[in-house]
Amino acid sequence: MGTARETRVRWLWAVLVPVCLTPSITGVVDVTIVSKYQFFDESDDTWLYCYYTGSLVNQNDYRFGVEVDTGSGTAFTPQRDSGAFFRGTSSRILDNAGDFRVGAFSCQIRDGNQTEKAITFKMKSQADVWPVAFTVTASLGDPVTLQMVQKSGRTGTLVWRKGGVGGTVLTGQNGLSLTITSVQESDEGIYECYYQGDTDRKQGIMRLIVRDCAENRWGPPSCTADCPVCYNGGVCDDNTGECVCPPGFHGQNCESACSYGMFGTSCKKACASGDCTGQLLCVMDPYGCSCPPGLMGIECNTVCPGGLYGAGCTQTCHCAAGPAACDKKTGFCTGGCLDFWTGDSCQIPTVSYVALFVKEEGRYFGDSPDNITAYSDIDTEECARRCLKGYGSYDGVNPTCLSFNHRPAGSPEGGSARCWLRSSDKDTAVSPGPEWDSWPYRNYYQRKHILAPQDCTDMFALGIQYSHVYTIGYPQPFQAYCDMDTDGGGWTVIQRRQDGSVPFDKTWTDYEQGFGNTSGEYWLGLKNVHSLTTQKQNELYVYLEDWEMNSRFARYSTFSVGNTSSKYTATISGYSGDATDSLDSSADDGRHSINNRQFSTTDQDNDGVSINCAGRFGQGGWWYTPSCGYALLNGQYLTGCSVPAPPSCSTTKGIVWYTWRGYRYSLRKTLMMIRHTNFSASPFKQCQNGGTLTPGPEDSGLYICACADGWHGVFCNQGKYFMNCNE
Repeated sequence: MGTARETRVRWLWAVLVPVCLTPSITGVVDVTIVSKYQFFDESDDTWLYCYYTGSLVNQNDYRFGVEVDTGSGTAFTPQRDSGAFFRGTSSRILDNAGDFRVGAFSCQIRDGNQTEKAITFKMKSQADVWPVAFTVTASLGDPVTLQMVQKSGRTGTLVWRKGGVGGTVLTGQNGLSLTITSVQESDEGIYECYYQGDTDRKQGIMRLIVRDCAENRWGPPSCTADCPVCYNGGVCDDNTGECVCPPGFHGQNCESACSYGMFGTSCKKACASGDCTGQLLCVMDPYGCSCPPGLMGIECNTVCPGGLYGAGCTQTCHCAAGPAACDKKTGFCTGGCLDFWTGDSCQIPTVSYVALFVKEEGRYFGDSPDNITAYSDIDTEECARRCLKGYGSYDGVNPTCLSFNHRPAGSPEGGSARCWLRSSDKDTAVSPGPEWDSWPYRNYYQRKHILAPQDCTDMFALGIQYSHVYTIGYPQPFQAYCDMDTDGGGWTVIQRRQDGSVPFDKTWTDYEQGFGNTSGEYWLGLKNVHSLTTQKQNELYVYLEDWEMNSRFARYSTFSVGNTSSKYTATISGYSGDATDSLDSSADDGRHSINNRQFSTTDQDNDGVSINCAGRFGQGGWWYTPSCGYALLNGQYLTGCSVPAPPSCSTTKGIVWYTWRGYRYSLRKTLMMIRHTNFSASPFKQCQNGGTLTPGPEDSGLYICACADGWHGVFCNQGKYFMNCNE
């Protein structure tokens, strides 16, 4: 079958002059293929629907195509009932089609001079493994992990195959995840994961979509054009520069939500039953597939948790009245948006990087040893961003950028736009220099008193006190979930297991960098945990929950993780709680304690014993001990391994807290959280005297206190002037 990703370089001719790299000239092709019952039982019929504008292109003499041979060929089964409706077509695949129902199916549309395809999937409910997501979109050079979840009790050797029968069997890939360190265009395709010898078509199927440019760039092969901002989860098309919107959203930048139940580029399509629950909606590349708005999970039947909205629940609400005021389908906020957010879904930030600086027009802070670097052809917003976050050879840290000058493009001075970064400002220098008044067309920008919370304790102290995902850790910011409820709040979650959606059988690199979904299952990353636990003394809180909904906790007054050279050695002590100590047990002379133990993974064995504990016990990375340990919280997520545990539940393969439930019981939920030991001693505090906490751009992790008239200082706690002596 033809690829869904044709090269679609478009040219706009005006007065015979070619204009290149201008996005959104002809519009995104309106095609959505819906898989109703993407998981089916043996006796089930299952449906495909294609909604489109333009004309349908038959594939192998039928309205739907089979993308690759997953075991039943590439001709569409005759065991079907076909239907048609206004701007759409359907196919009911009958139960007596048997294993043909398993596979990747497509709908191809021609609209004007454009031809596009949307691809969807169907699998058996009884499949041995299920994908975490049916499609993964990556940009050129990105690290990518394709993930499956074990669903049956079957054991044996797992196999990954790309391109279907006759395709490529990927040697050495025998786990539930497949990692590509630097994705290339040739990696794009349909992947299957199955047990060696499987003849029952119980494979997991998914697709990797590769944008042929780096992130936020388009126009291969040079990829020099900047992508537009695509809101609400939209993805920039690397060939056209257009935003391909998720189901349920539309607009040039995907900035608008459709009415309930509607989708398509003009919001005129709706699922046949009027309700898309439990159905997989797939649009043209590079977006791929997701659940309908307001739903998540591989079966698309789980309602978004509080604070999230959109297709697949991937978007964060920004409602003034809190998460409960957020419409889980559209993101609309009852009571309006949080300060500094706007848009139909309160998804557009109104605070920019340049807003974190004070501007003086017609001033130039001249050359000196404090000059960091200079850039051409960038605007003030990008100049401000590079000052705060770095770019190229400048890492944004050493030295700290305190100010910059900018010359706009097209100024009377001539030349292109120009940006100069400096490690001092006019307040820290002896003088602003002889050129201060010499360049009337250059502008000076001085950094305000910027607040950069390092952890969730700092966020809590700033007055941000509801549990949610936040950006912390500037100048190398990262996202983490902050628990603001447990024991007074201020906890940074470093690990969460709750539903098996994220496999933890990862490599050393994965555990260093972190993985998963910060709103769901994830591992924060050893580098981040090291950074957090070396700045301050931290305590550790471990929450445990079994399948009978009983819970326990373990608390440790001291916890830290060493640096890379120490192999992220753990330091832990001071147990209290009701779970009985499994992390720092003194039994058998401490041979079960993780204290002073290095971190190990299946591909880097640092446990100091003759066996590879990670390889033998659950394949998860951990601080393994001479006994391999009493606690193995990153093991396999095993359903049904409770009481009584069936024979398929092997000892120590699951999520284990031995001193509570033993080695054969795999827990339902775990949380590992850290907090500054002296919780009340954060250097941060809420803005004073009527000041308002103002966030910087969403991914920056930066804030300022916008002070009321008459006040200044970091927290607006210094008087600027006094009306009389009594004030």
